[in-house]
Amino acid sequence: MKMLVVALCLRLLLPEVSFVADSYQMTAISTVKILTDLKSNKTETGKSGSVYQVDGVRDIDGKKYYHCTQDDINGYIPVQKMTRLDHQDASFEVQIIKPGYNLWTDFYWSNNKGTAPIKRYYEVKHTYKIGNGKTYYSVYDDHSDGHSHWAGYINANAAKKVTDDFWTLNTAINYIKEAYDNKDNVFSDVWDASKITDWQVVSNRYNTIELSCAKGEVKLSNDGINTWMTFYENQKPLKEFIIRNNSMNIIGYDRLS
Repeated sequence: MKMLVVALCLRLLLPEVSFVADSYQMTAISTVKILTDLKSNKTETGKSGSVYQVDGVRDIDGKKYYHCTQDDINGYIPVQKMTRLDHQDASFEVQIIKPGYNLWTDFYWSNNKGTAPIKRYYEVKHTYKIGNGKTYYSVYDDHSDGHSHWAGYINANAAKKVTDDFWTLNTAINYIKEAYDNKDNVFSDVWDASKITDWQVVSNRYNTIELSCAKGEVKLSNDGINTWMTFYENQKPLKEFIIRNNSMNIIGYDRLS
């Protein structure tokens, strides 16, 4: 009998909770009160735009809450204060035009890769809008290995869209010829680039252009700070070097296997 009385008392003191499991990310559309303790009704304040991992919906005393976690936060937020964090696929180039913007590794703002360099070019593959209305880009950086690498999430206000091709055919050819002739013709044993007249554009997308001639191919990528140039023969990389600050000062090159 005592056990029954205790159980009834506890039932009256504790809120009624039911749970529907799921897993996704939600973002706060305004400042929120996070219920962190069901017994004491203790709360913490969450900022508008904060992103949380949600593992389901709780029904607490007839009201619906998301059970949210974020680093050391673990609590309940009313469903009407949240919206789903979804992404849109994208495919465009941006250039960083404002200083001091971090490249984030997640939307919890706990880890970043440092600030994005001014004038750097990135490719945007996804866009996100968080609860406070701010848009973030998921950006990728071209590398000399021929692949794009994920660089992080960045506030869209830091960048401007690039609508035109970075390269013209004449500019690319001049880069090749002048770089080729620098430092005592470092590539004279491979190509005589100054005499090649049959250049053709294979592709010119964003900040990367690929040219071909009877001798082989050349790929040039510019990230706004450096230009990377790779020579190919029979579709295999032969030589690669970097040009600093868009000048013809070669600071390093390697013979590739």
